[in-house]
Amino acid sequence: MESIIKDMDNFIIHLNPIPRAFPHSTQVGSIGYIPSKTQWCDNPFTSFNYSFILKGTGEYRLGGKSWEVKAPCVITQWPGVHVTYGPHKMWEELYLTYDEQYMAVFEKAGMADMSKPVWYISDPVHTRRKLADLREHLADVNEPGRVDEVDRICDAMVLESLISEARPGLDEKQRLVNSIRAHVEDNYLSHIDYDELALDYNLSPASFRRLWASFVGVPPARYVMGLRIRQACRMLVETQKSIGEIADELSFDDPLYFSRKFRKLVGETATDYRRKHRAPLSLGEVV
Repeated sequence: MESIIKDMDNFIIHLNPIPRAFPHSTQVGSIGYIPSKTQWCDNPFTSFNYSFILKGTGEYRLGGKSWEVKAPCVITQWPGVHVTYGPHKMWEELYLTYDEQYMAVFEKAGMADMSKPVWYISDPVHTRRKLADLREHLADVNEPGRVDEVDRICDAMVLESLISEARPGLDEKQRLVNSIRAHVEDNYLSHIDYDELALDYNLSPASFRRLWASFVGVPPARYVMGLRIRQACRMLVETQKSIGEIADELSFDDPLYFSRKFRKLVGETATDYRRKHRAPLSLGEVV
């Protein structure tokens, strides 16, 4: 699809032209991701939109009222309604746009209320996971059924944000750690400088590690190792990739080190895990 930007770190994808094989009650028109947004918006829209603010702070103004934008949260834009919003310095934003015809569906489902144009997400981890799912599905969105899955992922993102917001509020420290944990889960295959990450969230390295230990329970590096090993388990069962290929994709420089870590954390070798948990080969499948 020509409109897909290859650099998935910053993209906008128009999905309206793609026919749906299994039409959903709401069909997303476009999806955009801006990791470092600095511009303000000061205009009405022709579509109904959800903007997930994943990192950063700012302000949202509508009808003479003002709301604080403090990630993680969701802000909405309504067709024909003038809104003004933007970051204090910079924020990370994922936005979903829908044709006006779907607005009534969202209102009936309780997923759109103009009296509540901003809501705050108590735990952004699910949102980060859904963003990862979107990246994966958008990479081959022209494949049969892919755009239908995208519609449902977007719908689930909005629903989960509202469910998360509806849970008892977390104190500010826990919300902060949850935001950092979501960032770590989104970047667990990359090298993470935890001291630099702490400073990005206005924490000293010592304060970050103390808060992380209080709310997560294991050191950040061990948490990331757990994420990689969990993904390795999935890949061993769901793919035919060799152990060396899996180790490489999960950012292990040495396959032997990966094998030792896997056995230590899982309690058996990667080969034994694959043999025990993988479904039988289908007819015609080649090992």
